[in-house]
Amino acid sequence: MEGFISLFHTYNVPAAFLVNIELTLWSALFSGVLGLILVMMRISPISSLRKVSAGYVELFKTCR
Repeated sequence: MEGFISLFHTYNVPAAFLVNIELTLWSALFSGVLGLILVMMRISPISSLRKVSAGYVELFKTCR
């Protein structure tokens, strides 16, 4: 238990936790914006936008 407590003195664990939360929120924001853009491109009447968004989605569907 003493080794665990010494980590809080050696490293700034609360600040690292807050950075982790901040990165999670930023990534959620940007992925939501990217998803919204892709959806708008997918339902667009412009065929080139539909093809680009379909290609992007298919690229990541085949990578899993």
